[in-house]
Amino acid sequence: MNDLIPVEQKLVNFNGAEIMTIKCNDRKIRVGVKWVCTGIGLSDGQYQNQTRKINDDIVLSKGIVKMQLPTAGGTQEVLCLELNFLIEGKHYFLLKGEALEEFKAKYLEDTNLKFASELMLWTQRGASRHCKILDTDKAWEQFDNLEEVG
Repeated sequence: MNDLIPVEQKLVNFNGAEIMTIKCNDRKIRVGVKWVCTGIGLSDGQYQNQTRKINDDIVLSKGIVKMQLPTAGGTQEVLCLELNFLIEGKHYFLLKGEALEEFKAKYLEDTNLKFASELMLWTQRGASRHCKILDTDKAWEQFDNLEEVG
């Protein structure tokens, strides 16, 4: 049994889908593996394959935990992955406060984001790292696309 308690939950846009992120009492941010897999269009079988790969991975397996969280189907046990393998400023940039307001005023035309209190911008390197971790045909296709752009 773990002593982690969710202290904040937030829906974030991920690949056009909304996924839940969880900040726990250890101040680390986690995300439900199922929500990420659904967000990139993986089937249930592919999700199960990713879960197995995460459990078997010597690094990622240390960052997973099962937590009781509210879902559309009620409170359920959710396999969550710690996001500390992503480094701010290297893999993503998190905009808040004045920096976020300046960014929204200058670049955002999507009115759905006008109420966002935080915005995570992925770097090519961060997106590539995520593709490698997922290790699916679709993720590797996206990785190839990112390499061509870079």
